[in-house]
Amino acid sequence: MKNESNPEKQRTSESFTQMKEEALDAERTRVRNKLTTTQVRLQHLLTFSPAVIYTREPHSDYRTTFVSKNIKDQMGYEPDEFVDDPQFWVNHVHPEDAQRIFDDLGHLIEKGHYTTEYRFQHKDGTYRWVRDKLRMVRDSEGNPLEIVGCWIDITERKKMEEEKDEILHDLQERVKELSCLYGIDEIVRKNLTVEEILEEIVHIIPPSWQYPDITGCYITFEDKEYKTENFEKKWIQKADIVTQGKKVGAVHVCYTEEKPPEDEGPFLKEERNLIESIAKRLGEIIERKTAEEALKDSEKRFRLFFENEPEYCYMVSPEGEIQDINKSALKTLGYEKEEIIGKPLLTTIYAPSSRKTAQQLFAKWKKTGSLKNEELTIITEEGKERTVLLSVDSVKDSSGKVLYSISVQRDITKRKRAEEQLKESEEMYRKLVETSPDAVTVTDLKGRITHVSQKTLELHRVECADELLGKSALTLIAPEDHEKALANLQRTLNEGAVQNVEYTLVRKGGSFFIGELNATLIKDSRGNPRAFIATVRDITERKRAELQIKASLREKEVLLKEIHHRVRNNMQIMSSLLNLQSEQVKDKEILNILKESQNRIKSMALVHENLYQSEDFANIDFTHYIGALVYNLYWSYEASPEKIAVITDMDILLGIDVAIPCGLIINELVSNSLKHAFPGDRKGEIRIALHEIGENEIALVISDNGVGMPEDFDFRNTESLGLHLVTILAEDQLQGSISLDRSRGTEFQVRFKIPAKKKV
Repeated sequence: MKNESNPEKQRTSESFTQMKEEALDAERTRVRNKLTTTQVRLQHLLTFSPAVIYTREPHSDYRTTFVSKNIKDQMGYEPDEFVDDPQFWVNHVHPEDAQRIFDDLGHLIEKGHYTTEYRFQHKDGTYRWVRDKLRMVRDSEGNPLEIVGCWIDITERKKMEEEKDEILHDLQERVKELSCLYGIDEIVRKNLTVEEILEEIVHIIPPSWQYPDITGCYITFEDKEYKTENFEKKWIQKADIVTQGKKVGAVHVCYTEEKPPEDEGPFLKEERNLIESIAKRLGEIIERKTAEEALKDSEKRFRLFFENEPEYCYMVSPEGEIQDINKSALKTLGYEKEEIIGKPLLTTIYAPSSRKTAQQLFAKWKKTGSLKNEELTIITEEGKERTVLLSVDSVKDSSGKVLYSISVQRDITKRKRAEEQLKESEEMYRKLVETSPDAVTVTDLKGRITHVSQKTLELHRVECADELLGKSALTLIAPEDHEKALANLQRTLNEGAVQNVEYTLVRKGGSFFIGELNATLIKDSRGNPRAFIATVRDITERKRAELQIKASLREKEVLLKEIHHRVRNNMQIMSSLLNLQSEQVKDKEILNILKESQNRIKSMALVHENLYQSEDFANIDFTHYIGALVYNLYWSYEASPEKIAVITDMDILLGIDVAIPCGLIINELVSNSLKHAFPGDRKGEIRIALHEIGENEIALVISDNGVGMPEDFDFRNTESLGLHLVTILAEDQLQGSISLDRSRGTEFQVRFKIPAKKKV
């Protein structure tokens, strides 16, 4: 039973084993089918997946062991190209990325996974960006079995990222540029000068460059420089500052350290744009600031001109109200500035007689925009009227709208008065010329007649002025005087006038008359010669009378000479009689008396002798007279000029009524000196001086340096006939005074008043 049961058990066990195997086969078939389905599905997924699945060996050269078929769609390669060539993957990684990728694979063993991005060469030769996600597969003991990777093409994403980076970079550059330009505008808003603006701008430029810490800036403007402390002349970027088409400076940016080359040396193209923008902006700022400063200067100069202009200046609104007024106008009108600003111009400053005209001119200005030299009358606060010439111009804004007018008034009150006076003067001159007893003729500088008076027509017996106008003035002068007339014409031009020139003049019909001409040169206000004016008087009758008078004078001169000659001869006879009488007298005292009388007669005879020999019967040449008188006294008293010198000093011509008493005084005093001043062999000199010492006052001084007179001697109370005669002649006949000075010898001084004439 036991044995029976064992075979049964065995069959049962075999049957169970068979069933188990059948079940296992069925399961294997099911799993195999499922695996096949899964593989097909996986293959489909790998084919249509954007990711490339691959496996690699986890060591050595990282040889590829599997690549999904979709690699061809992404990179153009067959999967077998990766599997067959162990270096295929390594050789197609971008050289710049290869080292980094290999270094990262070393970290994979430690970390177990990592993700990286690199460039891989497409079959067409271009490089594509891929995102590679790797994971290390290990066995149960932790040993590396293989590397499984998922590879996605991210080229488009990279392009987008690069574009985004470029956009972001551009935005950052724009922000830097805008920040710089905004900073420049902020500086400009501070209302600084150009120099102050450039001094600040030079420091805000470096932060806008890609390497601000090593960036320096240097700005030149005209002859000035502005720079940061670190500026060096190397690795420079430059842009010119231009205003109105002319270079006025430059902006320089430098790097103080060498940097890799970019678009323009070490500089970016955006930085070129920025420096150009800065230079352009500076040009605009400088141009605007220059214009503003010029405007301020112009406004200042205008204000100085407006306030200090001697003419009356106003700024008037389009409504006719006074907006401003200068000092000259205020001074003349007599107002304070506050009293007149805002007042209507027409009724405030214009006289009632001119207001209607002023209103019409105001309307004309509003229509035309300007006025020129319009004559009006203004009135001051005190009611005084003044005449002005008004000129007006308009100041407009950019749209052409009138903002205000500039009115300028030139005060012509004095000129108007002068014009009126000139008219009166011209009328007076015309009447004077027409009523003058002398003929008046006006010629141009060439001697052509331009105007003649009625008397000129009458004098030359011409009926109409047209017969003379335009003709040469020589037609009125006799031919023999033409040369003299031309010479006098030139003389008048050179000297300004000629006077009392006599010509033989011609009347119509050929008769002649003698005329006396006075001519004057007429000049304009600048002193330039313009014309000649001549007056002519008929002196024919006067010349006849002068000839008759001259003939009569010649007869009288002959008669007067004969009288002086006979008087001199009679005195000479008297002197000769006294000389004959002295020969009969033995008494010395009587002989001296006779000699002195004879000398006195000779001194008077010399006067008549001088007049007889002179052509001037009114005056005596006293120098010549004294010489002859002294010579006679030398001879009379047997004196020697070597012992006693006589020195004369005089410049007076005297008439006969003064010459005779002066001659007698000199005769007495010189005789006294010759007799008494130089006893024995004493030498000395006698001085005779005759001068004008005041207005028509004469001083006659006779002095000597001899022994002098005693202190107690009184020449007025003496028995000497000579000194008594001197006193009488000085005080009675000459109506003068006589004095004696004993301080230096003897000096008599006689002073008297009489008209005197200087000797030439």
